[in-house]
Amino acid sequence: MANQNPVVTSVEIVPAQPDPADRKVLAFQRASNNRPLEDIAYVVKLFLAEALPPTGAGFALFLDETRIPRYSGFDGGIYFTVHDPQFLANHAGTAIQFKHDAGQMIKTQTLLPGLPAPEAATYGLLAARTAAQLPLPTKAEALSLRMTSSSGLHGVESARPPSNDQRRTPVTLEDQFAELLKNEEVPTAALATYLRRVTPTEDDLSSALEEAIPEARGATTVTNLLGKKFGKKDGDAVSALLKSGGPEMLSSALEGTGRFGGLAWRLYKKLHKVKWEKRGKFVGDPAVIARGGRDYTYKPNPANPFKFIRSTDEEITPSAMITDGGSIPRVAWVIPGLDPWTYMPAYLIHDWDFIVHHCDPDKSRDFDEVNLTLAEAVYTLMMDNPNIVTPDWRKVEIIYQGVSSFVGKGVWNRAWTQGQCQTTLNPN
Repeated sequence: MANQNPVVTSVEIVPAQPDPADRKVLAFQRASNNRPLEDIAYVVKLFLAEALPPTGAGFALFLDETRIPRYSGFDGGIYFTVHDPQFLANHAGTAIQFKHDAGQMIKTQTLLPGLPAPEAATYGLLAARTAAQLPLPTKAEALSLRMTSSSGLHGVESARPPSNDQRRTPVTLEDQFAELLKNEEVPTAALATYLRRVTPTEDDLSSALEEAIPEARGATTVTNLLGKKFGKKDGDAVSALLKSGGPEMLSSALEGTGRFGGLAWRLYKKLHKVKWEKRGKFVGDPAVIARGGRDYTYKPNPANPFKFIRSTDEEITPSAMITDGGSIPRVAWVIPGLDPWTYMPAYLIHDWDFIVHHCDPDKSRDFDEVNLTLAEAVYTLMMDNPNIVTPDWRKVEIIYQGVSSFVGKGVWNRAWTQGQCQTTLNPN
């Protein structure tokens, strides 16, 4: 569609459950604006006559003169996420426009609608949320269903208030995952599906960073606010980008870079108070014997035992073990988009921490500390072997958020049998 202008056929605004990246943006905006914001991510869906490339290559999206820093594709068009409903109120009735790479502004003749009233049909869940404490749809659900009118949806039962029999505790994503963990075996594909729902992508991290930076409301105000949040040096850098090229210039500077020391990393680290940027030390031989897929056998080399020494001098030294990802799921190894073998020494340390937690609980470390150690170990690999493990702060953060999610917590809390411990700790 590179040579054809986008045609917007309709627009929907769907309140949805925020994902981990959304929650961080919401927390920052609450602190920055000193006012409450509900835990809602407003998914703005633009239905198109013909699909754009998934990355939105070639077209920038605008509401009148306000650029939307990032949008993504779904089956039916494109969407973007808004966290502050005041933004939607301020732009209700404004023209949806695109700007081509060549600089031409393309008017679609379509206006952004106002927020739906609480009683309107937004997958039947806004009204039901008050009436029966049902959850808002997830983003995936918001993108897969379509509203028809205030009385119903395509492929979904009408939004009538539920009966008393229906007013039960809602089945959340966490509830569904808890049921999955009750099975004797947890398929790797099923585990990966849940991780995709809770783990941010590189684009999510960039988008959250862009949205956390306040819109330009005057040079002095922006410079002071950015300086307060990010420090004078980085605040001045962002302010200069906004002044010289506006949001487009800032977006270009922040996108697609995972370089440590770069502007995006410095801003993200300050914004989210990253704790894992601490270089430890790997010692010894981490050699494992692959058993197929993501499973392996590890036996320490008596002459050169493997261990990881944290920056605090705490040492984690694995003993002999064998993994079975089917009966004993391992979250880090199935995080989408990453090759686990690239980070094998760090993952080995994390696997051992999980084994100790389940099989020798008196020696178990805290869940949060175990995940922080994994992130520190991955960071250390990147610093020690940049030609083998490409340094990229986004990948460390993705791993850290994945294992720290309710999926990681569920696997951590899942009970092991005595037989599983015996098998895991006694490789043949």
